[in-house]
Amino acid sequence: MKRPKFLPGAAWWSNMSGNFVGALLGIAVTFGTSAWIEYGAKQELARKMMAITIDHIDTHIDEMEMICEQLSTCDSIFTMVVERYPQHIDRISTDTLNMFVSCMATFPLCIEDDSAERVFNQNIEVWKTLDNLRLYNNITNCFSIQRKFYKLYEELSGTRNRVFEKFMEKKHLDDYDDVPQIVAAIIGTPGFRKFLIDLKYTFLQLDMFTQALDSGNENAKLRAGITDDDLDRLFRRNGYEDEFSTVFEYHKQVDL
Repeated sequence: MKRPKFLPGAAWWSNMSGNFVGALLGIAVTFGTSAWIEYGAKQELARKMMAITIDHIDTHIDEMEMICEQLSTCDSIFTMVVERYPQHIDRISTDTLNMFVSCMATFPLCIEDDSAERVFNQNIEVWKTLDNLRLYNNITNCFSIQRKFYKLYEELSGTRNRVFEKFMEKKHLDDYDDVPQIVAAIIGTPGFRKFLIDLKYTFLQLDMFTQALDSGNENAKLRAGITDDDLDRLFRRNGYEDEFSTVFEYHKQVDL
C-alpha cells in the first residue's frame, strides 16, 4: 500500500523528533539552570540573613547584660539604704543617697528592635534553602527568649513608673530641703516596697533569660559554622552593612 503524499515521510519524522527532543532538552536545561541559579542565590541570601540575625541577637545580648548589671546595682543600693532606714540613714554617704534617687528617677532605658525577627519571619522560604531545621528552630527559640526578656522588663519598668509618679505627686524634687528627705519620701511612697520585691524577682528571671539567649546564640553559631571572628570580618567588608540595612529598611517600609 502506498503512503498518501500528504503524510510526512520517515525522514521528516526523524528530523521532527530530533528537533523536538533538542528543544525539550533546551527548555529543561534553561529552566533547570535558572532554578538552580535561583536556588543558589536564595542560599547565599539565607547565609547572609543568618549572619545578620546572629549578629543582631549578639547586640541584644550586650544590651540585656547591661540592663541586668544596672538593675543589680540599683537593687544593691535600694537594699542597703532601706535596711538602714530610718535609724541609721545618717550613716549613709550623700553619694549613695544620690544614687538611690537616681536609680529610682532614671531607670535603664530599653528600646526593643524586632526588625531582625520580622525579616526572619517574612523570609521563611529563603531560610528553608539552608536545609538546617535545628538552626532554624534555634534562631526561633532565641527570638522567643528575647521577647520574654523585654516583656518582663517592660512590666517592671511600668511598676517603677507608677511608684515614681505617686512620689512626684507629693512635690517636686527641688522642693525638698535635702537628699535624705527625698529618700524618705520615696521609701514612704505606696507601692515602693512591693517594687523592691518585684525588682529582685524580675532581675533573677532577666538574668536567666540573658544567659539562655547567650547560650542559644552560641549554639546557633556552631550549627551555622560561624565564629565571632567571622562576624567581625564580615561586617567590616565595604558595602556589606549597607546591603543588609537596605534589606531591613525595605521590610520596615513594607510593614508601614
